[in-house]
Amino acid sequence: MIIFFFSLFILLSSIFLFRQYFFLLKEKGGFRLIVLIRIFFLILCSFLSCQLRLNLSALLSTFVILSVSAGPVLPYESESITSSASEDSFGVRVLMEPWPIITPNEIITPNEIITPNESWESSMSQRILILERENSPFLLDNEKGEYWREIKNRLRNSASQDEYTLLLSFEARDLEIRQKKQICFRIFAQILAQEPSLGENAAYNPDQMMIDFLNGERSQLDAMGDDDVLVRDRREISFLTQLADDLHLNGKESKYIDDILEI
Repeated sequence: MIIFFFSLFILLSSIFLFRQYFFLLKEKGGFRLIVLIRIFFLILCSFLSCQLRLNLSALLSTFVILSVSAGPVLPYESESITSSASEDSFGVRVLMEPWPIITPNEIITPNEIITPNESWESSMSQRILILERENSPFLLDNEKGEYWREIKNRLRNSASQDEYTLLLSFEARDLEIRQKKQICFRIFAQILAQEPSLGENAAYNPDQMMIDFLNGERSQLDAMGDDDVLVRDRREISFLTQLADDLHLNGKESKYIDDILEI
């Protein structure tokens, strides 16, 4: 009985700690660690069930022996019924969450099954490939394929369908900003190719000055004090669209050229 109660204490303590640090464990170890912990709970649950069965058998056997000498014997069937009911009740409490059947188009998480938006993900993947072919400086110097792998990994670790959708929307919006920056960067490079004298008068590398200019505009938006990232992102997208249009239409006469090159 001592071993049983000690094992029960370990199981209950483990379940409590598992629930307390669930999200931290998932973030640090991923889904595989969660599966291993569940397997541990199942093994320990099975062990306790066996211990419970043995202890009940011993108690009932003692009770039967005493009953023979003192009075009528209780029916033996009560042992199997009591043991089975206790075991089933204990198993239900330990197995906290169901293990659903996974279809090929679904992602399983500890909370629910997530259905990916495959068309949206495919579109993002293709757009990233285009940026990689142009060696865009706005992919943060990641190796080819690494940027999309990081996004996909974050999506697959979403805790719910709602979290997946919000994260996908954020990543798509962030990718749109990077694409528009690349368009501005490309048009600016074409202007410099047509007018080399502009680059010669620049304070330092014109390409880096363009990148610094775009980063500075985002810093100004962040400094405006609006806590809503969505609002800041939309403002940046609007600015980048305006910048690209002006550079495309006016070329070296664009009102932004002097600001970019600090002339």
